[in-house]
Amino acid sequence: MEVQGIIFYQLNIISMRKILFLLLLLPMLGVSQVLTIGGEVLKHQNMILRKNYIYIDGNAWNQVTTDITEQTIYSLCVYNNKIYCGTDPNGKLYEWNGTNAWVEVAPKLGAETHIYSLCVYNGKLYGGTRPNGKLYEWNGTNAWVEVAPKLGSETYINSLCVYNGKLYGGTYPSGKLYEWNGTNAWIEKAPKLGTVTAIRSMCIYNGKLYGGTNVASKLYEWNDINAWVEKSGNVGTAATIYSLCVYNGKLYGAVTENSVNLLLEWNAILKP
Repeated sequence: MEVQGIIFYQLNIISMRKILFLLLLLPMLGVSQVLTIGGEVLKHQNMILRKNYIYIDGNAWNQVTTDITEQTIYSLCVYNNKIYCGTDPNGKLYEWNGTNAWVEVAPKLGAETHIYSLCVYNGKLYGGTRPNGKLYEWNGTNAWVEVAPKLGSETYINSLCVYNGKLYGGTYPSGKLYEWNGTNAWIEKAPKLGTVTAIRSMCIYNGKLYGGTNVASKLYEWNDINAWVEKSGNVGTAATIYSLCVYNGKLYGAVTENSVNLLLEWNAILKP
């Protein structure tokens, strides 16, 4: 079925709770065609997947960590050939030991409860937070260092992405796009998108920056100057594009519609 520029597939998933598709492909680890998930519980046919980091390579899921005290893993990132995760409700940073456990490498960030997004930029690891929408840089050993304060009324940095050599953040509750100045502040690059309240996901595709929103599952392309341009309308009653990723030259998004989890493929017509 095709709806306003997006082809979508219904996944045969019996139940999914608090699953965020956060990264696809971990080439730095030498793993090909790997789907990475952070969350709590996923049941698919005869496979039950539990908290924390789980990956698929081939035809089965393998649990590779024990539980941690945090409720949810909201973000995953590969940095210096290691896997890191950001959590809630204590906004901690963990490093996977490569075998069977997470190791805490940064404690709670003051009043910050969620590390919603993680991203590597200029050789360092950055995290976007909630409820004060701050940007932090990890010191590489045991703590975060604040490098950008709260963005006015923006309380969440839902997504982080490196584009054309700069670091960008997508926010909530006004769904704005910000560019980090590289030292201590954000600069607004695109204003609120009508009724959209969150840029929930971002991704680079065909040399352009795209954003997935939390209203009517719309897909936007940044004009590289000062605004978003709508590229695809809503898919049924699906509201939020939780994640975006490029795979085999195509752009994919993950949404939930009426408790059914869908994988979307954008039917972009690429021009030389």
